[in-house]
Amino acid sequence: MTVLATFDYIKVTQLEPYGDISISRGAKM
Repeated sequence: MTVLATFDYIKVTQLEPYGDISISRGAKM
Protein backbone atom coordinates (compact mmCIF):
# COMPACT_ATOMS: atom_id res chain seq x y z
CA MET A 1 0.00 0.00 0.00
CA THR A 2 2.79 2.40 0.87
CA VAL A 3 4.48 1.84 -2.49
CA LEU A 4 1.23 2.44 -4.40
CA ALA A 5 0.58 5.61 -2.41
CA THR A 6 4.10 6.81 -3.18
CA PHE A 7 3.65 6.26 -6.92
CA ASP A 8 0.28 8.04 -6.82
CA TYR A 9 1.85 10.95 -4.94
CA ILE A 10 4.64 11.21 -7.53
CA LYS A 11 2.12 11.15 -10.39
CA VAL A 12 0.05 13.90 -8.81
CA THR A 13 3.17 15.98 -8.16
CA GLN A 14 4.26 15.64 -11.79
CA LEU A 15 0.78 16.35 -13.22
CA GLU A 16 0.08 19.30 -10.93
CA PRO A 17 2.85 21.86 -10.31
CA TYR A 18 1.15 22.79 -7.04
CA GLY A 19 3.26 21.09 -4.36
CA ASP A 20 1.06 22.30 -1.49
CA ILE A 21 -2.07 20.78 -3.04
CA SER A 22 -0.24 17.49 -3.67
CA ILE A 23 0.93 17.36 -0.04
CA SER A 24 -2.58 18.12 1.22
CA ARG A 25 -4.03 15.33 -0.91
CA GLY A 26 -1.34 12.91 0.27
CA ALA A 27 -2.07 13.75 3.90
CA LYS A 28 -5.80 13.32 3.31
CA MET A 29 -5.33 9.86 1.82
